[in-house]
Amino acid sequence: MEELQEQRQVYVEKFGRDAATGGPFTEADLDAALGALSLQVREIKCGLDEIRLLANFGAEETERHVLEYVAKCRNVLEWIIGEPETDEEATAQFEARRELVRVFVRRVVLRRDQPPEIIFTLDLAPLLKNGSRGY
Repeated sequence: MEELQEQRQVYVEKFGRDAATGGPFTEADLDAALGALSLQVREIKCGLDEIRLLANFGAEETERHVLEYVAKCRNVLEWIIGEPETDEEATAQFEARRELVRVFVRRVVLRRDQPPEIIFTLDLAPLLKNGSRGY
């Protein structure tokens, strides 16, 4: 550990210059940069894990999961747009519609003299990760 500290100090003295001030980097500057790099590494690893997960699923398996998911969504949507029999069911339908918008609508773009543009998304990674238990 001590050797690592010595190497770090040599690097700071030899190469470290703060772009903003022109002065040498401090230990705090290096710690902040190391923390930012560590966060980037974690984000990249998470992205790679998702890519590996999607690559490991065969097209047929993926299609089966998606079709099951779509069928379940269709059943829920039919219930949501149906006539409620009670006030409680009407409230539940409203809450379900709100949840669907929250999950699928990424953004609504409003422009003057144009109809609104609604951008939908469907993130398949959690669906595939959890298999048939994800929905």
